[in-house]
Amino acid sequence: FTHLLAYGLICILAYTLPRLPAWRLIALEAVALNPWQIFSLAYGTSDTFALALVVLAVWLISRGRPVAAAVAVALASASKQTVWPAVPFLVGYWYCHLRGASQPVPRAVRTCLRQWWPLPVVFSAVVVPFLLWDAPAYLDDTYRYPMGLLPSSYPISGYGLSPLLQSFGLPPSPRAYFPYGLLQLLIAGPLLVVLMRWLSRGPSLARACASAGVFLLTSLWAARFFSENYLTLVVALLAVGYVLSQENPKPQDQILKQIQSPKFQ
Repeated sequence: FTHLLAYGLICILAYTLPRLPAWRLIALEAVALNPWQIFSLAYGTSDTFALALVVLAVWLISRGRPVAAAVAVALASASKQTVWPAVPFLVGYWYCHLRGASQPVPRAVRTCLRQWWPLPVVFSAVVVPFLLWDAPAYLDDTYRYPMGLLPSSYPISGYGLSPLLQSFGLPPSPRAYFPYGLLQLLIAGPLLVVLMRWLSRGPSLARACASAGVFLLTSLWAARFFSENYLTLVVALLAVGYVLSQENPKPQDQILKQIQSPKFQ
């Protein structure tokens, strides 16, 4: 039942995100009715909840509500780690808009921190109690288990780079440790710099979502395992980025006006 509620929220947000009616059904089909989202919903994976919160954050940003968006991003990040690669682009987009409103760098940084303060606070409010309760067990579940640092770690699997390397004996066992985190850093790290530079040169919510989708896909491809349900968020971000780029190729004037208003100074 809770999955259906989250899915219903995705449908509503995807349909109302574009401002032009001509793009609403396209956004709904691309975000809520793509095969990977239906797969996640049918199997009851947590991707549906994470996607609902990410789409909510994008919707709130498009309406000029960064504080509420920060809460949604924090809840999404605390619920699923695959959301993390998208966070720099959503926050970076808002900072670039503040700079586009002719705010100097110090003021733009202060304004961005003041508006996005719920992100670290809400995230910590969710995570810290579990760390205080049983930090070793929490780290085993969220870090050591997926990284291959436990004898019972999740085996190398999926459709990324890891099964290919494992077929050549790197590592010798599917449950053995291999420094995929270093591979992610070497492969996705330079891409992060390129995408953030692309976003800063033409800040738009469309570019932020598209960049987040590309960066997330690259990070997952170089990870220890890459399951098909992870494509749910990737496809949604790319779809939203495309729809917003076609609907409004230029930065959204309404958000720019809101940023220039006294309450954001």
